[in-house]
Amino acid sequence: MAHPKLYFSVELEFVVAWLYPGEPLIDPNETRVFSFPPSKALFNNTAASYGKGYLKYEDLSNRNGPMLESDRRRVMRTAFYQSLRSAFNAAGLPVRLISDEDYGLISHLLPKEDASVWGFRKEESLRLPYGTDYHWMGAELVSPAYEFTPENLSSVGKACKIITTKYLAEANDSTGLHVHVSFGVDKKWSFNSIRQALMFFWTFQPQFDSLHPNHRQGGKWAKAMRSKSKINSDHYAKTGRILTPNEGLLRIDRITDMEELLRAVSGEGAEHPDRYMAYNVIPIFESRNSDLSIAHPKTTLEFRQHEGTLDAERVTQWIELLCGVIMFLENIEPAILMELLRVVSEQEVWCRTGSKLRDPPNEEKFGPVLAESSFTITDLLEHIGLEDSASFYRSRLYKLEPLLQIPDPKPPVSQALRDCIRNLRRTNLASMSTESTEVKIPSTSGHEP
Repeated sequence: MAHPKLYFSVELEFVVAWLYPGEPLIDPNETRVFSFPPSKALFNNTAASYGKGYLKYEDLSNRNGPMLESDRRRVMRTAFYQSLRSAFNAAGLPVRLISDEDYGLISHLLPKEDASVWGFRKEESLRLPYGTDYHWMGAELVSPAYEFTPENLSSVGKACKIITTKYLAEANDSTGLHVHVSFGVDKKWSFNSIRQALMFFWTFQPQFDSLHPNHRQGGKWAKAMRSKSKINSDHYAKTGRILTPNEGLLRIDRITDMEELLRAVSGEGAEHPDRYMAYNVIPIFESRNSDLSIAHPKTTLEFRQHEGTLDAERVTQWIELLCGVIMFLENIEPAILMELLRVVSEQEVWCRTGSKLRDPPNEEKFGPVLAESSFTITDLLEHIGLEDSASFYRSRLYKLEPLLQIPDPKPPVSQALRDCIRNLRRTNLASMSTESTEVKIPSTSGHEP
C-alpha cells in the first residue's frame, strides 16, 4: 500500500531576552544577540501605528521619559522580528514580508491562510524569567506547512539552531511544542482516518504520556482525552465512575457522525470543543463544512502535549514519531488495527488514581501498570515499525502520573456525632411545636467529640 503524503507544521514557544539601546552589557563574554536596536524608521512607523507619532527615538532609552513601558516593548518586539527575519532569510528560510502598516500588529503577522512561510507572533501566556538583568518577551515561531520529508525536517532543525545560537532564548515549563499534521492544506481528514487516529491515541494514552514530564501529562494546556473528554465526563456523571479503556474505545468506534466524534473526544466548550486538549481537533471541527477552494482554514490534527524545547533533535524526533504513527494508521487494515486496540485496552486493567487506598492494592494484585511493564511506548513503537523512534525515546521516559486525582474516602462520621445531630433536630422540632424560643442541645456526655 502506498504511503500517503503527509504535511506538518510546528509551533515553537520560547522566551527571548533583550536590552534597550544604551543599556550596559551584562556579560561581555556572551556572544548571542540580545541587543537589536531598531532603526529610526522602524521606531517611527511602529509609534505611528499605535497613534504615538509624537514620540522621539531618544524616548526609547529614557525610562523616565514620556514613552510608556508597553510602547517600548512593542518597538523592541518589532525590532526582534526584523532581526529574526533577516537571520532566517539569510539561512534560506522565508519569512513573511512586512509593510509599514504591519508595524505594531505582531500578533497578526502570519495570517491563517499563509502556510508557505515562517511566521512570528507574540505569546503573552508564557511565564517570563525573573531575577535577571535582562528584559524578556514571550514568542511563538510557526513553520510553513511542510511536506513530511527529510529535507523539511532539516529546515526545522536549522530554525531551532538559529534561535538558540543567535539569540538569548530558552524554553521553560510554561512553553509548549505543538505539531499540526494533515494530508495537505487543501485536503480534509476523512471520518475514518480521524476516528482511527483518536481510537489509537485513546488506547495508548498512558504509553504516550510516558514520553512527557509530569506537568505535560494532562496539564491545563494539553488536557488528557481519557479524563477530560466529553465522552468520559458524560459517563462519569451518569455512573459515578470513569470509562475503562476498552469501554471508551468501543464507544468511539460506534460513533458515525463527524461532529459527534469531535465533540466526544474533547472537553465541551460553549460553541465548539475545547482546543486545549493533548489532541486538538478544533481545526478539523472548524473546516468540516468549509469549501477549501474558497476558504483556507487549517485542516490539521494538533498535538499539543510535548513540553517546550528548542533542541533541534528533540523537535524533529517528535515530528517523525507523530507522522510515523499517522502513516502506520493509514496503511494498516482497519480490522487488524481494531484487534490490536481491543487486546491492549482489555489488558489495561488498572491505572493510577493518586489514591493511597486504591493504588497499592491494585499494584499488588495486578502488578505495574501496563504502560510501565509489559507494553511500554517503546514496545508499541517497535510493534508498528518505528524502530528509530523507539531507540531515541528508550532512555527518555517519564514516570506516569495518576490519570485522575481521586481523593481517598473521608473518614466516616462517628455514631456519637450522628446521635447528637439527630437529638438536636428532635429538640428543634419539639421547641417549634410548643412555640418555645429556647433550644436545648442534648448532652453528649459519654460520646466522642
